[in-house]
Amino acid sequence: MKFGQLKLRPIISSNLKAEMEYNQLRLEQVLSPLLALMYGTGDNVPNNLIRSCLIFACDHGMKKIVKELEEMICNELITGPNILLNHFQFAERYHLKNLERFSLWQLECEEYHKLGLALLELEDYNKLGKNMRYNIEDRLCSGWGVYNKSLAKREKSGIIRFVLNTQSCEPETASVKNDDLCTVATENEAEFDAYQQELGTEV
Repeated sequence: MKFGQLKLRPIISSNLKAEMEYNQLRLEQVLSPLLALMYGTGDNVPNNLIRSCLIFACDHGMKKIVKELEEMICNELITGPNILLNHFQFAERYHLKNLERFSLWQLECEEYHKLGLALLELEDYNKLGKNMRYNIEDRLCSGWGVYNKSLAKREKSGIIRFVLNTQSCEPETASVKNDDLCTVATENEAEFDAYQQELGTEV
């Protein structure tokens, strides 16, 4: 095909074709913002074109452009679990580590935690790879995801266990103190001193 004075023989993958058909796009519409990014004449890609542009850039090894488009997807407003799932799907399929890390971090935020729980109920969720699903469920079950507290406000001595409850963002199990765990900030200083003496060390 011909785009202005530039003759192109682009790779049209099945993923790109499906994305373009879903958004009712022509190839020229995808190439226009890509060329603008490449030559620095524009940095604004419409939301309905970002994914198609990203797929095209990945298919053609345009690493710098991929990074810019990846950042645009990271900045998308999450309004429902389907968008969150789409982010994880793209991150997994095209090895977008920044998008994966950013999306996992969002699961720890109070405002997105319920969307993360709803994500587990989507039919396509189980189509994600085993490692990706493990990372998602680990973040949703972690203390950081369940409680919106900073490290300074967490319990100083103890182990916290949680059970994932898809009906609520609150943990089903309470904090369980481990009496065998000794830390510098332990609540029982006498036991801690005795423990240190056994080890023959000084605090």
